[in-house]
Amino acid sequence: MFLGSSQTDFGPQLKSMNKQLFTIVAWDPRGYGHSIPPARDFPPDFFERDARDAVDLMQALKFKKFSLLGWSDGGITALIAAAKYPTLIHKLVVWGANTIVTQEDLKLYNAIRDVSKWSEKIRKPMEEVYGHEYFAKTCEAWVDGISQFADKPDGKIPATAAAEKLQLKISQHCS
Repeated sequence: MFLGSSQTDFGPQLKSMNKQLFTIVAWDPRGYGHSIPPARDFPPDFFERDARDAVDLMQALKFKKFSLLGWSDGGITALIAAAKYPTLIHKLVVWGANTIVTQEDLKLYNAIRDVSKWSEKIRKPMEEVYGHEYFAKTCEAWVDGISQFADKPDGKIPATAAAEKLQLKISQHCS
Protein backbone atom coordinates (compact mmCIF):
# COMPACT_ATOMS: atom_id res chain seq x y z
CA MET A 1 0.00 0.00 0.00
CA PHE A 2 1.30 3.44 -0.81
CA LEU A 3 2.58 5.35 2.19
CA GLY A 4 3.26 2.00 3.75
CA SER A 5 6.25 1.66 6.01
CA SER A 6 8.37 -1.15 7.34
CA GLN A 7 6.12 -1.16 10.42
CA THR A 8 2.74 -1.07 8.66
CA ASP A 9 3.57 -3.44 5.82
CA PHE A 10 6.15 -5.85 7.23
CA GLY A 11 5.88 -5.66 11.03
CA PRO A 12 5.02 -9.34 11.66
CA GLN A 13 7.64 -10.60 9.20
CA LEU A 14 10.35 -8.38 10.67
CA LYS A 15 9.55 -9.57 14.20
CA SER A 16 9.61 -13.26 13.31
CA MET A 17 12.52 -13.30 10.82
CA ASN A 18 15.45 -15.41 11.99
CA LYS A 19 18.05 -12.80 12.88
CA GLN A 20 20.68 -15.53 13.30
CA LEU A 21 20.42 -16.27 9.56
CA PHE A 22 19.65 -12.82 8.18
CA THR A 23 20.81 -9.28 8.68
CA ILE A 24 17.75 -7.14 8.01
CA VAL A 25 17.67 -3.44 7.31
CA ALA A 26 14.07 -2.27 7.12
CA TRP A 27 14.28 1.12 5.46
CA ASP A 28 11.57 3.76 5.23
CA PRO A 29 11.93 6.37 2.46
CA ARG A 30 12.20 9.98 3.59
CA GLY A 31 8.86 11.20 4.85
CA TYR A 32 7.51 7.67 5.50
CA GLY A 33 7.30 5.67 8.73
CA HIS A 34 10.35 6.22 10.93
CA SER A 35 11.96 8.57 8.37
CA ILE A 36 9.99 11.66 9.43
CA PRO A 37 11.08 14.43 9.37
CA PRO A 38 11.35 15.48 6.62
CA ALA A 39 7.84 15.64 5.24
CA ARG A 40 7.33 13.51 2.14
CA ASP A 41 7.39 15.23 -1.22
CA PHE A 42 7.05 13.89 -4.75
CA PRO A 43 9.29 15.71 -7.23
CA PRO A 44 9.57 14.14 -10.71
CA ASP A 45 12.58 12.05 -9.60
CA PHE A 46 11.22 10.82 -6.25
CA PHE A 47 11.63 7.13 -7.12
CA GLU A 48 15.23 7.68 -8.23
CA ARG A 49 15.91 9.72 -5.07
CA ASP A 50 14.50 6.90 -2.93
CA ALA A 51 16.70 4.36 -4.72
CA ARG A 52 19.77 6.54 -4.19
CA ASP A 53 18.89 7.03 -0.52
CA ALA A 54 18.48 3.28 0.02
CA VAL A 55 21.81 2.47 -1.61
CA ASP A 56 23.53 5.29 0.28
CA LEU A 57 22.19 3.86 3.55
CA MET A 58 23.45 0.36 2.78
CA GLN A 59 26.86 1.72 1.85
CA ALA A 60 26.99 3.84 5.01
CA LEU A 61 26.28 0.62 6.94
CA LYS A 62 29.29 -0.92 5.12
CA PHE A 63 27.42 -3.53 3.07
CA LYS A 64 29.43 -4.41 -0.03
CA LYS A 65 26.54 -6.37 -1.61
CA PHE A 66 22.95 -6.74 -0.48
CA SER A 67 19.61 -8.11 -1.58
CA LEU A 68 16.53 -5.96 -2.07
CA LEU A 69 12.93 -6.86 -1.44
CA GLY A 70 10.26 -4.36 -2.33
CA TRP A 71 6.60 -4.16 -3.03
CA SER A 72 4.48 -1.43 -4.55
CA ASP A 73 6.47 1.83 -4.51
CA GLY A 74 9.27 -0.05 -2.72
CA GLY A 75 9.37 -2.45 -5.66
CA ILE A 76 9.79 0.46 -8.05
CA THR A 77 12.59 1.80 -5.88
CA ALA A 78 14.27 -1.62 -5.75
CA LEU A 79 14.13 -2.02 -9.54
CA ILE A 80 15.72 1.38 -10.03
CA ALA A 81 18.42 0.68 -7.44
CA ALA A 82 19.26 -2.66 -9.06
CA ALA A 83 19.45 -1.09 -12.52
CA LYS A 84 21.60 1.85 -11.41
CA TYR A 85 23.86 -0.07 -9.02
CA PRO A 86 23.98 -3.66 -10.37
CA THR A 87 27.36 -4.50 -8.82
CA LEU A 88 25.92 -3.88 -5.34
CA ILE A 89 22.83 -6.05 -5.65
CA HIS A 90 23.02 -9.75 -4.77
CA LYS A 91 19.34 -10.67 -5.30
CA LEU A 92 16.18 -8.78 -6.14
CA VAL A 93 12.59 -9.66 -5.20
CA VAL A 94 9.85 -7.30 -6.34
CA TRP A 95 6.09 -7.62 -6.30
CA GLY A 96 3.20 -5.25 -6.91
CA ALA A 97 5.37 -2.60 -8.61
CA ASN A 98 3.76 -0.40 -11.24
CA THR A 99 5.44 0.01 -14.59
CA ILE A 100 2.95 2.39 -16.17
CA VAL A 101 0.23 4.81 -15.10
CA THR A 102 -2.86 4.69 -17.31
CA GLN A 103 -5.90 6.90 -17.47
CA GLU A 104 -7.80 4.12 -15.69
CA ASP A 105 -5.18 4.18 -12.94
CA LEU A 106 -5.69 7.93 -12.57
CA LYS A 107 -9.40 7.34 -11.94
CA LEU A 108 -8.56 4.79 -9.25
CA TYR A 109 -5.92 7.00 -7.64
CA ASN A 110 -8.25 9.98 -7.54
CA ALA A 111 -10.96 7.81 -5.99
CA ILE A 112 -8.67 7.11 -3.00
CA ARG A 113 -7.33 10.66 -2.70
CA ASP A 114 -9.66 11.52 0.20
CA VAL A 115 -8.68 9.22 3.09
CA SER A 116 -11.80 10.19 5.05
CA LYS A 117 -13.68 7.93 2.60
CA TRP A 118 -11.49 4.92 3.41
CA SER A 119 -12.70 2.17 5.70
CA GLU A 120 -11.50 2.49 9.28
CA LYS A 121 -9.78 -0.90 9.04
CA ILE A 122 -7.48 0.37 6.28
CA ARG A 123 -7.13 3.98 7.46
CA LYS A 124 -6.52 3.44 11.19
CA PRO A 125 -3.09 1.72 11.02
CA MET A 126 -1.83 4.45 8.72
CA GLU A 127 -3.15 7.20 10.99
CA GLU A 128 -1.48 5.52 13.97
CA VAL A 129 1.87 5.91 12.21
CA TYR A 130 1.34 9.30 10.59
CA GLY A 131 -1.49 11.08 12.39
CA HIS A 132 -4.65 12.01 10.50
CA GLU A 133 -3.52 15.35 9.07
CA TYR A 134 -0.10 14.18 7.80
CA PHE A 135 -1.59 11.00 6.34
CA ALA A 136 -4.37 12.87 4.53
CA LYS A 137 -2.01 15.52 3.16
CA THR A 138 0.63 13.00 2.09
CA CYS A 139 -1.94 10.73 0.45
CA GLU A 140 -3.13 13.63 -1.70
CA ALA A 141 0.47 14.49 -2.55
CA TRP A 142 1.18 10.85 -3.48
CA VAL A 143 -1.77 10.83 -5.89
CA ASP A 144 -0.41 13.98 -7.53
CA GLY A 145 3.12 12.53 -7.57
CA ILE A 146 2.22 9.21 -9.18
CA SER A 147 -0.20 10.93 -11.58
CA GLN A 148 2.62 12.91 -13.18
CA PHE A 149 3.77 9.72 -14.90
CA ALA A 150 0.55 9.50 -16.91
CA ASP A 151 1.88 12.42 -18.97
CA LYS A 152 5.04 10.50 -19.89
CA PRO A 153 5.23 8.51 -23.16
CA ASP A 154 3.04 5.44 -22.71
CA GLY A 155 2.59 6.39 -19.04
CA LYS A 156 5.92 4.76 -18.20
CA ILE A 157 7.37 5.23 -14.77
CA PRO A 158 11.07 4.79 -13.98
CA ALA A 159 10.66 1.12 -13.06
CA THR A 160 9.85 0.27 -16.68
CA ALA A 161 13.21 1.49 -17.94
CA ALA A 162 14.95 -0.09 -14.95
CA ALA A 163 13.36 -3.47 -15.60
CA GLU A 164 14.22 -3.23 -19.29
CA LYS A 165 17.83 -2.42 -18.39
CA LEU A 166 17.88 -5.47 -16.12
CA GLN A 167 16.36 -7.48 -18.99
CA LEU A 168 13.43 -8.52 -16.84
CA LYS A 169 10.17 -9.64 -18.30
CA ILE A 170 7.44 -7.37 -16.99
CA SER A 171 4.12 -9.06 -16.45
CA GLN A 172 0.93 -7.65 -15.08
CA HIS A 173 -1.45 -9.94 -13.24
CA CYS A 174 -4.94 -8.89 -12.35
CA SER A 175 -7.27 -10.86 -10.15
